[in-house]
Amino acid sequence: MRWYGVYLCEIGQSRNWPLQPFPAEDLAIFQLIPGPIPVISVRFVMISDSYRRTPPQSGSESVVPLTFPILDFTCQGCGLLCDDLQLESAKMSEVVNACSQGKAFLEQSVNAEGISPENIQSRLVLARQWLEKATAPVLTGFSNTSWEAMAACVDFASRNQMGLTTIHGCEAILSQQRYGDRTCTLGEIRHRCDLLIQLEVDLFATWPRFGERIWNCGGRFISEDTPRRVVALESSDATSAAQHVERIRLSDQELSLQIAQWHACWNEREGGKQLAENLPEAVRHLFVEQIPNAQYPVLVHGSLSRDENQRLTALLAEINKTSRLFRLTVAPDTVTDCAHEVILAMTGFPDAVRFSEDAIEHDPLRYSWQSLLERQEPDLVLAVGPIQPDAFQLAFEKIPSLKVIHLDFQSMEQHNPPASEEQYLRIPISRPGISSGDTLVRGDGVPVFARPCLNSTLPTLSSVLEQFSK
Repeated sequence: MRWYGVYLCEIGQSRNWPLQPFPAEDLAIFQLIPGPIPVISVRFVMISDSYRRTPPQSGSESVVPLTFPILDFTCQGCGLLCDDLQLESAKMSEVVNACSQGKAFLEQSVNAEGISPENIQSRLVLARQWLEKATAPVLTGFSNTSWEAMAACVDFASRNQMGLTTIHGCEAILSQQRYGDRTCTLGEIRHRCDLLIQLEVDLFATWPRFGERIWNCGGRFISEDTPRRVVALESSDATSAAQHVERIRLSDQELSLQIAQWHACWNEREGGKQLAENLPEAVRHLFVEQIPNAQYPVLVHGSLSRDENQRLTALLAEINKTSRLFRLTVAPDTVTDCAHEVILAMTGFPDAVRFSEDAIEHDPLRYSWQSLLERQEPDLVLAVGPIQPDAFQLAFEKIPSLKVIHLDFQSMEQHNPPASEEQYLRIPISRPGISSGDTLVRGDGVPVFARPCLNSTLPTLSSVLEQFSK
């Protein structure tokens, strides 16, 4: 067995890993296995080529009896991954410290209603028949879930010689790899940041407990009395959920052009020239006065195009020559979309691969999700985890004879499936990190261990993939 990396973690307790507990505000790097390890990245656990929990002989993971109250379990309701929730009993109404998104997440994660074990088993049998008959199967999705689940998906695709691709496409991944996406974490925002710049994102609304858990609670190097400012660069008139936010309305120009203007403003802030003539005075004040005078400014943004990412990276490089501006790319979803990092760790390529008996072929122009649909190559898609309905609709439009097996984390049945039962087979499975301990990735890329909080009658992902392999 070969291991390929290190563990960069910022967690309160490491319950199932051979690590010593560290304070939540400390950022520590741990080696999982002693000996020389070729490091590819220090942002995540590099998966081994045989990384899978050995399933019990029964073919499904055993259910650990839970005793109430359950203290300090992890909520997957948003990318903040709050780890201080408490469950007094099996009633979801008695959960403590959960926001509205957290309560909704727990309601969706309870045992399936109206789906008998016999019904699920019959679907599994049918799904296996579909897989056996498929000649060009593709595995996709497996984002917004645990490392263990993503590693199991990559391993399954490898053993069954399938195509493997994330559904988001390669352009954003290539842009992220070339230009970067993070230079700080939420822990640094809590303990150091005095100027938070939100570019087309609102962490206070996306993550309802962001103010309570990160921004308003003080930190090691910044007290509750220290003046802290939030500046929102927005293209809409939406009202921020945070108090005392300085809102700056962006122009109607493309964001990449506006970033170029910010760069010109920064370069000429001392010369008094006015090359960026159309730049609002509030934006000019931000780059001329606020950022240079801040102790620990942080720019937070969501997904950017390649051009936007390139220009923003050039701006940050220029600013950090004489001042400082840290960067955090956040994922508003349940957990960070880091599937490409797991694929990279296990295959050497970040996305868009096809496995064969003796090789791994990587071709972003051919094996990306969009390209596969345009070329009408797959005859079966195995989708894992949350998938937007329009992705399935587009797939069936491009390939009318396509069959889709959807291993879904939602326990409730769908009222409007994207296709008929002859083409679309949905199998509900338990969400990783709910009934078993798994490693999730927070919105800033930091791994968080999820303590089990609910027992589920639904099969686990590993047990389903094991049945498909028999």
